[in-house]
Amino acid sequence: MKISCIIPTYNYGHLLEEAVQSIFNQSYKAHEIIILDDDSKDNTSEIAKDLQGKCSYLRYVKNKKNIGLVSNFNKGVLLATGDYICILGADDVLHQDYFHKVYDVINEDSSFSIVYSDFLLFGDNAENIYNEYDSRLKIDNKKYLISFPDFNDSKFTEMFNSGINLINTSSIYKKELFSKIGGYRDLYVAGIPEDYDFFKRSIELGYKAFHISEPLLNYRQHSKKQNNRILSLVAERLFYKDKYKELLLENKVLKNKVSEYEDCLQDASEFISRKESEIVELKTKVNQKAEIS
Repeated sequence: MKISCIIPTYNYGHLLEEAVQSIFNQSYKAHEIIILDDDSKDNTSEIAKDLQGKCSYLRYVKNKKNIGLVSNFNKGVLLATGDYICILGADDVLHQDYFHKVYDVINEDSSFSIVYSDFLLFGDNAENIYNEYDSRLKIDNKKYLISFPDFNDSKFTEMFNSGINLINTSSIYKKELFSKIGGYRDLYVAGIPEDYDFFKRSIELGYKAFHISEPLLNYRQHSKKQNNRILSLVAERLFYKDKYKELLLENKVLKNKVSEYEDCLQDASEFISRKESEIVELKTKVNQKAEIS
């Protein structure tokens, strides 16, 4: 299993080293790291070249002009030589055992083409988003656990099909998916996250996913402009609120039906009791006539 880890970046030089270091620290080593600089104007080039000098399997590629996030994703995957892809935001950090845990999943069952995990939300704006997302586990007052349903759970199908993004960008997938579905599409105007669209089309083609119920990605939330994640979190929050309302309504309906059934049972019991009395009375009359005869 050869994992190509692609880091698309634009003006994130001050955070890039932390992201790359989290790949260096993996207990299962990456096949390659590709830093794809979308014509940054900060010190990204200096930082990337310094990191390249420390690692034989790290490549630094700088675009001659800014081509945008989605085109940068596609370019990175086309440059990759591994058979599995992981796209890591230059401002995010991987858990040191992420690649190893994914390897264990694939090694046990190679039919899984996508492996996704829970993640920890952190950064300057994390608490604001976390509060919108409803109450989950808060860790060390700095990180917030965001968890997702298993792929074969009915909740996954219902939520995913309703437009909720459950498979994050840094999920690892077989490179063959990319060519099969035609890569990432830029649907920003339609308000559809590129990662949601990519994995939805993959699943519609029959590719299977596996959920690791551990936070293996630290997702930095430092800007309200990170709309893909915000939309995803708020959408799921609304989903759960709606489901709760539906359950309350269903519970009320069930209680009413139970009450109706209890009334019916009571009526039936009284009816049977009357009929039994009539039968006893009828038997008595029959016996009396028989004695007279």
